[in-house]
Amino acid sequence: MSLLGVELSDAGILVAGGRPARLLETDRNAFASPGYALPQKKAVLTGGAAQKLAQRFPQQMLDRFWDQLSTEPLARRAKSARNQAEVAFVHLKQIWERVKSFGDSMVIAVPDHYTRTQLGLLLGMAQELKIHVHGFYPLAVAAVSEPEPGETLLYLDIHLHRMELTCLRQAERLQHTDSITLPGKGLLHWHRQWVETIAAEFVHTTRFDPLHRAESEQDLYNRLAAIAADLRSHDSARIELPAGRNTYRSTISTEKLIGRNADALNEIRRAIRRMQERRAETPDRPATLVLSHRIACLPGVAASLSDNVHLQVKELPEGAAALGLLALWENTGERHPHTEAVFRKSRPWSRRPAENELADKNQDFKPSPNHILNGAVAYPLKACPLMITRNRLSGRIEIMLQSDPFGAGDGHCMILKRGDHFHLEAVDMPGTTINGRPVSGDSPLKSGDEIGLGTDDGQTLKIISCLEPGPATDRAETS
Repeated sequence: MSLLGVELSDAGILVAGGRPARLLETDRNAFASPGYALPQKKAVLTGGAAQKLAQRFPQQMLDRFWDQLSTEPLARRAKSARNQAEVAFVHLKQIWERVKSFGDSMVIAVPDHYTRTQLGLLLGMAQELKIHVHGFYPLAVAAVSEPEPGETLLYLDIHLHRMELTCLRQAERLQHTDSITLPGKGLLHWHRQWVETIAAEFVHTTRFDPLHRAESEQDLYNRLAAIAADLRSHDSARIELPAGRNTYRSTISTEKLIGRNADALNEIRRAIRRMQERRAETPDRPATLVLSHRIACLPGVAASLSDNVHLQVKELPEGAAALGLLALWENTGERHPHTEAVFRKSRPWSRRPAENELADKNQDFKPSPNHILNGAVAYPLKACPLMITRNRLSGRIEIMLQSDPFGAGDGHCMILKRGDHFHLEAVDMPGTTINGRPVSGDSPLKSGDEIGLGTDDGQTLKIISCLEPGPATDRAETS
């Protein structure tokens, strides 16, 4: 029996499986399948294809079926979907068709707000598809796989309609102890604020209003992932929107987007203080805030939350929960004899090493790769996947941070973070090499590796380690 790890978020469902364990494509060429559905005459369009039509068909679009999973009738029924659970079933079935060749059973990480009734509906859907479900875990418990300093960890995640702050206690087991939900401050809220801010910039600089027509509004929404990826490595992003025979151009900065979402950031800060008050902790007590990749990919958020000197912010890679479930099952003996699925709020856990063990490890410190060098420009390697693609017109190599390669050039490959390590996944880039050796599939990367991309001009990329300035140096070094 082969196991699949499922990370259930309506912002994008992720599935991990295979040997070696890796994220699997669930939606065209993408790893994440977002919780959108558009009922049509004979079927229901789901995932990324539906998301790309959300602004053109706002009355017909469904995006709450995972958030409000229930059997309550829909206001507008479709022949193949009369309630939220039936829409979710259609989405799950389409994902299952893409990944079932990699496994025949699942363990599922779910959001904090899911009730036992909703877990029962999810289990029934899986049984209808003849999927054996071993159990459920909270997303935070599945995603956090390494100890951090102190006893308390905070995990922040974002879905389409809400954010969730989870408190975890580190002891012999990692234990889910408390959670706070921030309704109405999900990705849909953030994206709407972004679109309105960008549209205002276009009106100010070009007199063109992208929100005047559904087509241009949808075009802007479809570009948000690429804009956010660009802003992860630059202070501003240039945006081009075609309209009729004209192409309009404007620029947006991270500062403006963060300013527009200041209300959501302040709610996060207040939630952190409330969580500390519940645990009778003082605000100046050091804590670690772990960010899911969904919120870590929002430009400026990690930096804004890091302004609290008592809060250490750590970003998780895409699929941390899905891959974490497989590692949990494989390495910690969490298998159990029960035939029915169980919901567990804790996992086996080893406390962090003693102070002297940490000191010994520091003596053998070797810098980990954290940038990729393309000519004279170093791009940071982060939790978000980094895509390398060949420009259709110039043939030159381009680099961008995004998880969905839809619309990429004729060839592309991706650099993904798995745990504390980066891997090169040669998706569709003939001639890809590492240090002159041909590669295919998944290959680990280390500092100093040189990636060849099969271009006629011999263009290569180099994996490097940029060290933060210390007391003995005033500049970053590379190795």
